[in-house]
Amino acid sequence: LIIALILVYRPLRQRTAEALRYLLGGRVHETREQARQLAVQMSEHANWPSAELFGWFVPSVRDVFRMETLSGWLWSSEPAACACQAGDVSQLTAKQAHALQARLVACGLTVCSRLDAPDDEVHAWLENSSTEIAIRFERGGQSGLLLCGSQAWHQPLGEEQVSSLLLLVEQLGSTLHNSQLQAERLAAERRALQNEKLSTLGLLAGSMAHEIKNPLSSIKTIVTVMSEQLGPANPHAEDLRLVLGEVDRLGATTSQLLDFVRPPREVLAVPLTGANRK
Repeated sequence: LIIALILVYRPLRQRTAEALRYLLGGRVHETREQARQLAVQMSEHANWPSAELFGWFVPSVRDVFRMETLSGWLWSSEPAACACQAGDVSQLTAKQAHALQARLVACGLTVCSRLDAPDDEVHAWLENSSTEIAIRFERGGQSGLLLCGSQAWHQPLGEEQVSSLLLLVEQLGSTLHNSQLQAERLAAERRALQNEKLSTLGLLAGSMAHEIKNPLSSIKTIVTVMSEQLGPANPHAEDLRLVLGEVDRLGATTSQLLDFVRPPREVLAVPLTGANRK
């Protein structure tokens, strides 16, 4: 009777299997320690790019839990755009994986096994990809999907292993989100530094333009007076004319530089009255 109850009642069967694992070996303790080390390593790799971190996470989890297959997709902010994929992704295309995640989101499921599949289509996707458990995660602008296969000898993951895996996946989502925020912060700092450099360059250009324009005015005045005194018949008249032309050209360039670095004037909107219309 006890054996029949164990075989029929699924939660009791899982509890019995967990107890047998505790009694028959130290695999549970080994898996716990490896999962803990993986969590520590993930914290150390928090500054990695999202694609690189995800590509490291998927095979590492597969080795820790000794899964036969593990597939993972990481989605970008664009609709249905795959930013990265890792593991055994040949069973499903990125489009099918995104459709599977959309179904899980619509059904409000974070974890889904074959027995818990909400419809026949999801069950077929999981079965065709040799997936025992599908896990989705979403944190901030980062979202992804993991399809976990069975262990050796087609043994499913135990409850404690699934719980440890869920904790690692949640940490992955948080780490990817923090990595994205850090990348955005660094990009904002680079833009602010570049704007500061451009502002400083504008001030320097304006100062240099003023310093150049004043001597040019003096040179132009002196050359003009000399040209008038010597007259057009003088042999140096053509040279003086060339000097005046170059001075005018430099003056125009300096004026353009000043106009470029000068801050734009604010145009105040003045309401039109009867007098203004006239």
